Amino acid sequence: MEHEIKRTQAVDSKYREQRDYLNDLNDKFKYYRAEPQKALLNEQANQQWFIDKKWAVTELVETMPRELATSVFKQYVKKWEKYVLANGSARSANIWLRKRVEKTRVAVSRFPVPIDNLYFESGRKAQANIWCDKCVQIVTECAEKSMSIAETKEFVVEIAKQWGFAVKKSTEQIERQSHECDDEFELRKADELAWFEMLRLLDEQWWLRKIDVAFRQYYEHCQIINGRVHQGSSRYLSCHGLTDFRARKTACEIALSQMLVVNSETGEEMEMSDVVKASIANPELRRNELMLRLRGFENIADENGLIAGFYTLTAPSKFHAYNKRKNGKGAYLNKNYKGASPRTTQTYLCGVWAKARAKLKRLDIEIIGFRVCEPHHDGTPHWHALFFFHPEDEQIIRFVLADYFTQEDRSELNVSDDEFQLWGKIIGGDDSQVDLFDIEKIRESENLIKNVAERIKARFLYEKIDKDKGSATGYLAKYIAKNIDGFKVDDEEGKPANKSAELACGWSSTWRIRQFQQIGGPPVSVWRELRRLEQDKEVAEAKAKAKKEGVKYEPKIRSLIDIQSEHDPVEIARIAADLGNWSMYIEAMGGLFCKRAGFPVGVVYKQVENAYGESVKKLKAVGCSFITMISRSDGWSIVKKNATKEGFDPKASASAALGVLSLTVREQQIIKQGRQLGVSIDGPTARILDAGGSITLKTRVVKGEKRVEKMKMVKTYLDVGGDQLQIWEESVDIDSLHLEYMINGQPDKKGRVNDLQKLREALRERKGNMQILYLDTGWRTTVMVKNSVGAESELTTVQRLEAVQAWADENKVRLIKAKQGGVF
Repeated sequence: MEHEIKRTQAVDSKYREQRDYLNDLNDKFKYYRAEPQKALLNEQANQQWFIDKKWAVTELVETMPRELATSVFKQYVKKWEKYVLANGSARSANIWLRKRVEKTRVAVSRFPVPIDNLYFESGRKAQANIWCDKCVQIVTECAEKSMSIAETKEFVVEIAKQWGFAVKKSTEQIERQSHECDDEFELRKADELAWFEMLRLLDEQWWLRKIDVAFRQYYEHCQIINGRVHQGSSRYLSCHGLTDFRARKTACEIALSQMLVVNSETGEEMEMSDVVKASIANPELRRNELMLRLRGFENIADENGLIAGFYTLTAPSKFHAYNKRKNGKGAYLNKNYKGASPRTTQTYLCGVWAKARAKLKRLDIEIIGFRVCEPHHDGTPHWHALFFFHPEDEQIIRFVLADYFTQEDRSELNVSDDEFQLWGKIIGGDDSQVDLFDIEKIRESENLIKNVAERIKARFLYEKIDKDKGSATGYLAKYIAKNIDGFKVDDEEGKPANKSAELACGWSSTWRIRQFQQIGGPPVSVWRELRRLEQDKEVAEAKAKAKKEGVKYEPKIRSLIDIQSEHDPVEIARIAADLGNWSMYIEAMGGLFCKRAGFPVGVVYKQVENAYGESVKKLKAVGCSFITMISRSDGWSIVKKNATKEGFDPKASASAALGVLSLTVREQQIIKQGRQLGVSIDGPTARILDAGGSITLKTRVVKGEKRVEKMKMVKTYLDVGGDQLQIWEESVDIDSLHLEYMINGQPDKKGRVNDLQKLREALRERKGNMQILYLDTGWRTTVMVKNSVGAESELTTVQRLEAVQAWADENKVRLIKAKQGGVF
């Protein structure tokens, strides 16, 4: 008997496992409904499709977000049908999908949790809480074992390493106490610095910020890998990435509009949004300042007899996901692509630049100028640089940069190391290679350099600035404008560049890539602080008078020598900054190639505590060795606007009543979309919808049917570029009861009746007018039920079905048996 029971239990267990597997597979398949209809007419292809589909869906579910995976699956279906109809084999389609999945798997491997857990903002918050708690638990366990803080930190940092997160090193200055010996001081210093670092890992908000950025970059990386970012699709940034960038930008604007900047000492009050518009965060002001600095570099370079060169620096082929077609229309997949993200590519370019600049420093060659980083059509970063240098250094700089930026994968350029060695000897002045009186050898050397430069132009391109064709500033002005606001420039298609500028800014924000960098020269931070200082009375009065009369203020022209004889270094630099004269500012700061240690004026910091209790530097003033000028007053703080302030209507929006800062960006978008659909949504409801849930709007009964109107968020990033609220209606026959789960011993789902007592209650409610729809799936499960006296007895599926049939006959209820696979 015991053997029979065990055998029955084993069979039942097998059936349950098989049933759970099929249910799980069906849950996956319901999102992947595309079918190769023509190919499936062949019976053999039909069988092969079942196997390939199962494999494809499993691979996609494990590596990609659902919306992206379904889109890739549709592409796979088309390729599968194409190759099967052409040659009877789906091998090429499977290889195509496998390569896509392999590259995406590299991106998803950085996450120690299933990617679906990070899809919604609520899920990322939950993960931040979980991993923060893990760190707290480790700290608690280490404290119980009396471990030092430094030792504890090493264990906690391992948690962050599972995500690939790096913890910022503390800059706290630890002072030695008089009674401490060297060993005691080092131990205390290590513990205190470790504590400040560990506090970040114990902060849930730190985890949330890191996870948000990591997931955003992962999602965009998936879009690049799977062909959503390139010429002919969406340049620079995917539709989803652009939507996300706009949402974050809108959230920032909303937050700023709800904040004030208040000085507790003077009582001054300003709108936070006005303060931001007056800062360098304003795109127009940012562009103007960059152009001013660039023009200043050019002016002083001309005065000192320097020449300019324009460089384009690009990463090797393996960093590029797609190549642009020669006709400029569309792009095709790059077979050399290894799955690198734009962030990885930027890290590579920065590493090569660091080596090249170190080489130039060893050669005692000075350069100044600007570097602009912008994306290729597929999001891969490349650099444009404008440098000023002495004429005799031109060829050396050209060779050093060309050498370093083509060292990796040089063979793909059809150039050898021997040719570069020969190039180096030629520009290095090796007499054995070049005879200054041998015209033929000189021409051979020039031809060699020209030939090599032609072959490497895909990676390194140099152009000497010709003053007859245009100024050096004009060369770079286009790239500055098209990466900020598109002011008065056209994009690659001849259209106004404001749209492409938005994409470039979104790309920079998503991948956290610095777009502009000054090379050499005095720091701009000092320049900005100097411009914050008060103007002298005469200049202030002259400017006020010009503004009142509606004319342009013309500053008094004075020589730098006269100014230097009358004022201290801080005032000299302030006058230059106030005049907006970058070249004069360079002279005031020590000259063109002055080292940082030689700058006469610098910024002054004060020590303040950050959120983690460590002392950090905050800008306070500018000064020189004997004078300091305060540029930032104390007492300023950012506060939220008073909701009862005159002119502020808390009922103007659903989010205002809750306080806009308590809602996420997505929740605010959901509330706004609901308002457009005529549905009022509050904060809690928005959070339910954001988490993927649905809500019931209204219920009505029509001719024996209960119709329920529901609403939920439908993610349509890849098709229309954003989330959308969708309203639909479900119909339920209130005269029918579905007994599939009661008969087959499965858990209750969707409120279906699963107990005979409830059947009797339902019969009374319907006054005898009832029919039962059931499905016998064939599973023979055994369940334990309680009889009328409370004793447990064994009841099989067959016995349950017989009980239902007997009850139906007794109560004159009609039983309807559904077909296998029917929908209930």
